[in-house]
Amino acid sequence: MSFEININAEERQMLMNISGRLDTVAAMELEKAFAAALSENEDVDEVLMDLKDLSYISSSGLRFLLGSYKKMIKKGGNFMVFRPTEAVMEVFETTGFDNTIPMEDQEPHSLDKVDHRLYPLRPIQRFMMDVHFNKAGSTMMNMVSLVRLDPSIDMNLLKDALNSVLHSHDIFRCRFVVDDETGEIMQRFDGETEDVAVEEMTEEELEECLRTLSRPYKVIDNPLWNLRLLKAGSRQYFYADFYHVIMDGVAAALLFWREMEKNYKALVSGKSAADLKRSGSSYAAYIREEMADTGYDMEEGVGYWRKMLDGFSVKENLPAVDSTEESGDEEVEFPIDGIRRDFFTGAPYSEPGFFMGATLLALAKLTGKKTAIMSWVHNGRTNSKELRLMGIMLEQLPIRWDFDKDMSVEDYLAALDGLMKEGMKYRKSLGTIYSEYLDSEIACFIFQKGAIGRRGELALGDTKAVIEPLPDGEESAAESAMDIELNAHEDGSFSVVFDYDTGMYSPQAIENCADVIRAVIAKMQQGCSLLTILDD
Repeated sequence: MSFEININAEERQMLMNISGRLDTVAAMELEKAFAAALSENEDVDEVLMDLKDLSYISSSGLRFLLGSYKKMIKKGGNFMVFRPTEAVMEVFETTGFDNTIPMEDQEPHSLDKVDHRLYPLRPIQRFMMDVHFNKAGSTMMNMVSLVRLDPSIDMNLLKDALNSVLHSHDIFRCRFVVDDETGEIMQRFDGETEDVAVEEMTEEELEECLRTLSRPYKVIDNPLWNLRLLKAGSRQYFYADFYHVIMDGVAAALLFWREMEKNYKALVSGKSAADLKRSGSSYAAYIREEMADTGYDMEEGVGYWRKMLDGFSVKENLPAVDSTEESGDEEVEFPIDGIRRDFFTGAPYSEPGFFMGATLLALAKLTGKKTAIMSWVHNGRTNSKELRLMGIMLEQLPIRWDFDKDMSVEDYLAALDGLMKEGMKYRKSLGTIYSEYLDSEIACFIFQKGAIGRRGELALGDTKAVIEPLPDGEESAAESAMDIELNAHEDGSFSVVFDYDTGMYSPQAIENCADVIRAVIAKMQQGCSLLTILDD
């Protein structure tokens, strides 16, 4: 049978498991079965539809879901879809059903069950935590943004919108603890999620508050986020602060904000907090799936990364160290003139690939070596399910290029793209490599698109929320000797940001690095070959 229905009703809740293909005929069968089940169980006021085994859904199936949802809402009940397969989720996203019917990624009500299990830190989490504690002079590993809100924003509605997001994702219940038996730092997802309140204060109190917002985390058995809604007269702010070991840039700046903004718009339209759809995700469930996936050759991946990093040294593969200052973290931004987003219209390569290729070339020029070795950050999200997951998904992957033969920029970037995709196949083996090159000070390339916490605007209802710079606070942990971040701005321009160790590089050395990158980018635009760029 290509289609099966399994219905279980208990007290006031009905769970429906649907498997196979929900075509027109199956939709008619399902509608009859659903009506009969409701007739037999008149007290049911919550319907949970599990789609983890549904491989196809037709327009008739969509109409059934919409009709059933409206029927349950009309009688004062709830209707929710769980665990849609990737193919079905693509249909929901294409048709807009993901914004119409409440749905969650994980098994029914798993967010409401207290999960007392201990989970290991994922490789990227352990790497970041080791960086945090091993980098001298730093006590912080924070992802922070200060957002100035329009005076028209209803802070009480925003509070409800924010708290709904916090209660929908188990990453906000994450606590780091020490395993009594092994002494290892582990994580669990059973912490209390305390609601955020609107803090009303005087102008003087607000100014003092803004100066002291960012604080180091006490990471053991404590909340790993700090969100605040601040109000003084017509001045209103939203402050977001996540421990980087549980949240990455994409989640902090985009996924979180978009979900909060969607909830806020729903509340403004007249819905109550109880009406808000839960589109939650479970980071614990993702860890369980990752642990259960054993069809992978870990040693093959470790061998791949060791070959990629073979021969790396600070002296050979980083610009010459010239600083006599104490170690610290400094950040400086340089505009890149002469290139705008329309340069990439119709180009056979992407913006991230182009700028990564430019950075590798620049490192080769700066070191005078034919081999460039660095790492690059991928957001870690490879499918639609992961793109909706709150929690850290970043990966920092080593990459090398041997400039031992000449080729065109186009051929170079095509080959580099293939190398990046090959590296992604081995990302599960990065745990061993992270521990081996943690202190190697390898340079790191990051491509950021749009407003990612430093500056820019975000939509909030019919208004624009403006990201403002934070007052200088306590130094945050730098993950490498030099992070080279290429930013694509909403106005079509680009800039390069260096986050560097002041104990290794002077401001003059960093400015020279920026000049070399900008010169390489100009030569690549002109279509110069690789060796021409290196020898110029």
